[in-house]
Amino acid sequence: MLQVGKSPVRFHYVTAGGAGTPVLLLHGFGGNLEHWKALLPSLGRRFRVYAIDLPGFGRSGALSPGYRLEDMVQAVNAFIKTFELASLTVIGHSFGGLVAVEVARLNQSRVDHLVLVDSAGVEPPAHLDRPLMRALWRFPALGRVAVRLMTTRPLFSRLVRGMVADEGRLNEKQLAALREGVRQMRLPPTGRAAWFADRFLDRVAQVPCLTLVLWGAEDRVIPVEHGVAIFKQLQHGQMRVIDQCGHVMPMECPEEMLGALFQFLQE
Repeated sequence: MLQVGKSPVRFHYVTAGGAGTPVLLLHGFGGNLEHWKALLPSLGRRFRVYAIDLPGFGRSGALSPGYRLEDMVQAVNAFIKTFELASLTVIGHSFGGLVAVEVARLNQSRVDHLVLVDSAGVEPPAHLDRPLMRALWRFPALGRVAVRLMTTRPLFSRLVRGMVADEGRLNEKQLAALREGVRQMRLPPTGRAAWFADRFLDRVAQVPCLTLVLWGAEDRVIPVEHGVAIFKQLQHGQMRVIDQCGHVMPMECPEEMLGALFQFLQE
């Protein structure tokens, strides 16, 4: 249990490696630490890796009924301070990228490298502004029914095809992890805020550390144009686009992602 503000929170996390500089992995909305499993053995050979379930996801306890950015950032900051992590690399995917930007901005003495993988933050995906989706955010009970429907076989298969460039790249364990993450997903009134933040690009511009923007060329959830907008605001940034890769890069394109990470972290 970690103390976050006035509330104790149960954090579920796994580690890989026993030496080297620390690397913190932050998953996306509707995800959990299982999304990183394909990367952990290789990362663990070079770094001390921490993969966490963000509060309210996976097996971690919830902080509040919503997914307020400030609550998530406060929780991750508590984790960093508890484990006394320094010279840290933070890697955030999708919603985890939105959280990672704030963590890097507020922990400038601790975070040396930042990696944003198909990051949320610039603006919410267009489908979230449809009337049905607005109703799901507004009425949590309706949202819970919708989440259950999304994990039925035909709808889940359609959902996966929208998230990846090639569904055949995912094995059964990865598909099960995706389905479980969606099933655990909660859709409270603040859930829409998991996809963007006010003045996000201004916040990006305040991050001083070396930053890699890593994007799937065929990301249909958050298009690569969002990555370009982030890259243009960085003080010290690089951008790499992975061909034939969709939104869930850690699962779909782990080898290509590892190659880009190792090249970047040598600098």
